[in-house]
Amino acid sequence: MPHKRDAVSYGRSMRLSFFAVSLLSSLFVACSFSFSVGDVPGEIYGDPEFDDVVLATELDDTSKEPTTVVTAFPTDVKEMFAAIKAKNVPAASEFRFRWLEGNQQVASLRIDVPVDLLDNWVYGSIEPTEDVPVGDDYTVEVFFNDELISTASFSVVSR
Repeated sequence: MPHKRDAVSYGRSMRLSFFAVSLLSSLFVACSFSFSVGDVPGEIYGDPEFDDVVLATELDDTSKEPTTVVTAFPTDVKEMFAAIKAKNVPAASEFRFRWLEGNQQVASLRIDVPVDLLDNWVYGSIEPTEDVPVGDDYTVEVFFNDELISTASFSVVSR
C-alpha cells in the first residue's frame, strides 16, 4: 500500500472500507464503515474539527458525502447511514458510531483511522434484516477517541 503522501502526490484517491457483522440485535445484523482519503495534499494543522452527524439513505460513491439527508427513515429502509465531516484527524484515532433504540444499544461500529484525515466524510451504516419498528425513540451517537462529539435523533415511519 503506498504511503499516504505518495497517494496524495499522484492525485489518486484511496478508499478504505471496513465491514463487520454484528449480532447485537436480530434486527440490525450487517454493519459497515468507510471513509475516503481525498486528493488534497497537506499536513494537519490544528485540533480535530467535526460537523454535526448527518443521517442519510444514500451517500456519494466517491466522497461519501450524504446525498439523501433524512430525519426519518421508512420502516423498509435497506441501509441507514450516519456521516460526519472530520478535519485534522491524525492517524491512530478512533471513531465509534453507536445506534440506540431508546436506551438499548442495537449496534456499535468502530473505525480505527490508519492515515491522517485532512477534510473527509466518515460514516457508519447499518442494514436492517427486517422492517424497523415505527417509532421516534432512535438515536445515533458518534464518538471520537471515546469522547461523544455528536448525536442525532431520528424516527422510523410507515411508507
